[in-house]
Amino acid sequence: MSGFTVWQLRAWQLQVATAGALLCSALVAAGCNQSKIDQRAGAASSDEELQLAVPPGYKLRQLDAPAVRFSMPEALSLKVESFDPTLPAQKFRHELMLIDDQDIQVMIHVWDNPKHLEVQDWFELNMSGFITEHSSLRQTRVTPQRFPAVVLEEPASEQAASQELTVFATRDHVYSITCIDPVSNPPAKKLFDHVVESFAPLAKEDGAADVSPAEARP
Repeated sequence: MSGFTVWQLRAWQLQVATAGALLCSALVAAGCNQSKIDQRAGAASSDEELQLAVPPGYKLRQLDAPAVRFSMPEALSLKVESFDPTLPAQKFRHELMLIDDQDIQVMIHVWDNPKHLEVQDWFELNMSGFITEHSSLRQTRVTPQRFPAVVLEEPASEQAASQELTVFATRDHVYSITCIDPVSNPPAKKLFDHVVESFAPLAKEDGAADVSPAEARP
């Protein structure tokens, strides 16, 4: 089964852009109020340690805006859109779409994080209306730097396909990586898992690996 087309995703995309106060209560219900994830990334932060092992048939992509690096299949195209930096911080600054023909397989959104918020704090302040009674939430670590992350899984409904969303924060940015229809589209799910694990946010001032909000504090 193929992914959604660009136009089919526009209404959902607007929902993501303004999504979350309900996530805070959902995280509490999931047990996140007991203790926050240790915010210090426990793995590599040096550029050498972040060199990616690119699988056969994949290519390494490194961008300046947003400053990120990841690998993706050579057969897919990458569409990148950047938006007005004077917009409020709750509006995403960049949107990346990994596209197979005309179908979006994985989407990446990047927000500024001017207050260096940790991921749960950012969710509490900026997300609303995206959590349902059927949503599943869990905590994990993602990317080569092992940033603490929240994973949201939304089952399919009569109106929409299933979705899996991974969100994490660095010192300067918040990232969400979304799989479209992971249940019915195993290739998209495989691609999503690869992007999440190969995705390396870079510090914009020197191109080195970015750090977690906790590590950015004196």
